[in-house]
Amino acid sequence: MEKAIKKLMAILLSICMLMTIFIPYRIEASQTTTKQNKTEVHPLELDNYIQAVTIEYQLGEDWIKITDDTKNIPADARIKITVNYKNIDAKELLNHNKTLRYHLPDLFQDSFVVLNSIQDANGNKIGTIKVEDDTQDVLLSFEESFLQQDEGENKKINGNFSVYATTDRQLIKGQPQQTIKFGEVTKKLNFEEDSDARLGNLELTKTEPSYSEENGNGYLTYTLIAKNRRRSNARCGGQRSVYKESNLY
Repeated sequence: MEKAIKKLMAILLSICMLMTIFIPYRIEASQTTTKQNKTEVHPLELDNYIQAVTIEYQLGEDWIKITDDTKNIPADARIKITVNYKNIDAKELLNHNKTLRYHLPDLFQDSFVVLNSIQDANGNKIGTIKVEDDTQDVLLSFEESFLQQDEGENKKINGNFSVYATTDRQLIKGQPQQTIKFGEVTKKLNFEEDSDARLGNLELTKTEPSYSEENGNGYLTYTLIAKNRRRSNARCGGQRSVYKESNLY
């Protein structure tokens, strides 16, 4: 009888030791699984909801609307892009962290917004807008109270926003006629054919001077060469001028 009791106690002790080892492991494994199953919420992409796009460029104090027939858009002009979107389901937007995202085409850079608030037709603030510097993503974040709807209501979000930008001159120099996609909307931009002729970098070089004497006076003669640096497959225009300096000490 005594041996049976000792054997039973040994078995119970072994079970307790196994529980001590495995129960914390099971809890830790369960916590890990919960973290792995957590889904990251991304903004709702705007591309499929874009209805129209208006592009303008600044000339002096005026803004010139760009059409497919607009020619010679300055490569260094400031650009204004207005995007109209329509029929975004409010419930779907709530499920995407109340945020819309639109990635600007690669042609545009240094983008920014003048006003960082989104307003309704009555001027009430209903959200914020910003441009991410590192990605050139436009983010529109709406307030939850604006997106909430009554039972049975099918609320749709319509609106527009404007972004200001400059253009990538290297892309324009390689291809002055640009076709840009904004979702399903296509826009054609016809930039000036040779922006380097107007905007090219002036390169100034000076030759080594040579010493000479004339009527007992010493002179240093050198040549200044001014070049308008163009793209690699074009020649460089240049102007050469010869100068003399006296009054040497």
